[in-house]
Amino acid sequence: MRRIRWGTLTLAGILMISLGCAGTTPTTPAQRRMALLQVDPATAEAQTQLLAGLSDEDPLVRRTAARRLAMTPTTSVESLTLLIDNEDILVRRTGLSALLGRGGDGALVASARALADSNVMVRVAAVEYLAAARPFSDRVLD
Repeated sequence: MRRIRWGTLTLAGILMISLGCAGTTPTTPAQRRMALLQVDPATAEAQTQLLAGLSDEDPLVRRTAARRLAMTPTTSVESLTLLIDNEDILVRRTGLSALLGRGGDGALVASARALADSNVMVRVAAVEYLAAARPFSDRVLD
């Protein structure tokens, strides 16, 4: 009987450590990333949390926040534009892809900014979009 209790207590202790205690602030990058994965990105509170995740010190947390924002149809163009200003190349490319997927003026502005990006992956994504979309307007021709 003691052995079963000890095993149960040990299992409970491991679960508490691995899952963290309720109400605690995530401190490790894995905990911060999991917190971003568990929010409903369509809510205003979650959008704020995801936008804050873009400035996290850990690149995986930033990329997770970027993907969640990019996948959410209710994310504003202004919020997606913040992605293309990020220091992380993959966050910038995620933001660019999301803006290009929506089309319109946001896509043209994002393309123009991406063409001047320091990374070739981001520039190529913009060129591929422009080649496929073949936008024709005075703004594009300038």
